[in-house]
Amino acid sequence: MKLRDLNPACDMPVGGASVYDEFKGLLLNAINIVSTDTGEQMPAPEQRFVKNALIENDAVGYDGQRKQWSYVAGEGLTIYGNPVTLRFIVFSTKRTKTSYTRKASYEPTEEGAYIITASEGDYSIGQVMRECATLIGKCRDLKFQNLLATATPYIVVCRDEDLRLSVEHAIQQKEEGVPVLVVSNELGEALKGLDLNVPIVFDKIDEFEQKVYDRMLNKIGTMSANINKRERVQVGEVNATVGQCEDYIYQLIDWFNRQMTSYGLPWEMQINNSLEELYTGDETAKADMQTNNEVNENV
Repeated sequence: MKLRDLNPACDMPVGGASVYDEFKGLLLNAINIVSTDTGEQMPAPEQRFVKNALIENDAVGYDGQRKQWSYVAGEGLTIYGNPVTLRFIVFSTKRTKTSYTRKASYEPTEEGAYIITASEGDYSIGQVMRECATLIGKCRDLKFQNLLATATPYIVVCRDEDLRLSVEHAIQQKEEGVPVLVVSNELGEALKGLDLNVPIVFDKIDEFEQKVYDRMLNKIGTMSANINKRERVQVGEVNATVGQCEDYIYQLIDWFNRQMTSYGLPWEMQINNSLEELYTGDETAKADMQTNNEVNENV
């Protein structure tokens, strides 16, 4: 048996895709789109499509003539750098993809053609989630590799065939917890074995992964507990984290709503998680949270 056969290669778990789906699910649930005319939520199929398009493609299109949302791509540039023409991409019931073009509209009109972008700048929350999920998936692969490496079997070099039986018997005693008494220098040298100790580092990788995970949660507007910090968490740090969460999630919400208002479209995006009470100016909720933080500091 060769040394490489003692720890054979195996398929590593790939966790990046599932982590991305987890982040995306949290973000989809963190926002709602409601009608400004009726106050009711946008129908579930349309809402799911609009939110997915904004996350995955950084933009979604709306055709006022067809009253339909669709994937969209811009063509040409106006003096302000916006698309002149919009190509709407739609799917039929036969799973075929077709497209058509319309002149882009930037003023409120009932039959206008609009492109609604996910960010006012070039920031892409979908790309950020992909990069973060890939890094977390790599961390999980590395932890699994390190765990396997620490399970390398005990290796003994026996130069004399006559000592082999004695070595095997001594190893069996060791595994059973029986003290091994060595009366031969040659046998003692053989039982020293090879030093194949692998440093255990998966705990450090796990700590790094958790930090990356928590930062990504903040970027999709979800509060995370600082479980890695040994000292007490100050109120100011908690408030700063809340503010960071708000700033990230409201990049998407505020910009979507400004576009709806500018284009005269009857839709509004709202937050749908624990930050809602904090952002809407509920001073009682904020005071309760600060009190809870101060109590936790003194525990």
